[in-house]
Amino acid sequence: IYIDPSKMIPLQKIKELSIIDNPMIIKPEQVIYDGKKALGYTMPYIHDTYTLCELFTKAFRLREGLQFDQSLKLILSLKEINEYVHSKKLLIVDENELNFLVSKDFNKLYAIDVDNWQTPSYPAQVIMENIKDPHAKCFSEVTDWYAFGILSFQMMVGIHPFKGKHPIVKSWQERMRKNISVFSKDVALPINAYQLDVIPDNYKCWYQAIFDQGKRLPPPNSFTDTTFVQKFATEVISAKVNIDLLFSGMDEIIKAIDVESEMLFYGTNNFY
Repeated sequence: IYIDPSKMIPLQKIKELSIIDNPMIIKPEQVIYDGKKALGYTMPYIHDTYTLCELFTKAFRLREGLQFDQSLKLILSLKEINEYVHSKKLLIVDENELNFLVSKDFNKLYAIDVDNWQTPSYPAQVIMENIKDPHAKCFSEVTDWYAFGILSFQMMVGIHPFKGKHPIVKSWQERMRKNISVFSKDVALPINAYQLDVIPDNYKCWYQAIFDQGKRLPPPNSFTDTTFVQKFATEVISAKVNIDLLFSGMDEIIKAIDVESEMLFYGTNNFY
C-alpha cells in the first residue's frame, strides 16, 4: 500500500504483467482500492528464504551445507525464469542478486521486484551497475543474459567475474568496460573464491565469450561434466608445523583411506 498513491505503478503495467503465470515469479496480483482510487496491490508472500546474494560466499555454503550440484540446479532455475519472461515479451532488466529469493532447502528460486520489469508499454528505469552491460545502448534479451551470466558465475565461483586483482586496471567497473574478467591471466583470484576449474566446460566457454570477447548470446542449455574439487592455497605455515593442502571439497571430509597408494576421501555427500 502506497503512502503516496501517485507513486504506485500504473494499472496498465499491472495488466501487462498479469500475462505471467509462473509460481516462481512474484508479481502484483489484486489491486487495492479506496473507493475508486487505487492505492496498492497484493503479492504472494514467500516464507523461509535466503536472498540470492547470501549463497555466494564460501562461508555460507560450508555453514548451511549448500552443495555444488544444488547451485547448478538453481542456476538452471534462473535460466528458466529468463526464458519464460522473454517468451512473454518482457524483460527483467535489473537482474541483480537482491531480486531473487531461494528456499531454505535450496530447491526453489523466486523472482521478486517484478513491478520494475520492462513491459511493452513501460520501459525499465533502474539497473544496478554490477550487472549492467557496459556496452549496451538499450535493454534487451541479451542484456538480461549478460546479467544472468554475472549472477550464475557468482553462484559457482563465489565472486563477481570482474573482481579479483589486476596489476594495472584497478576498478571492476573499468574492467567490465575493457572486457578484463577473472579469466585474464593477469587477474588474481582471492583466496575465498573457488577456482575456475569448478565451472562446467561449456559454461566456461560462454563466460569467456561474453565477459572477455564482448559477444552477446544466450547461455548453454545444460552443463557438461566438470570436476567438483576446489584447490586453494598450496601451503599453510605456522611456527610449529608446515601443512600442505591436498585439496578442498565442497563438503566436510569425514574419512580418508589408502587405496593402492592413492588416497580416497569421503565427504558428507561426495567422495574424491
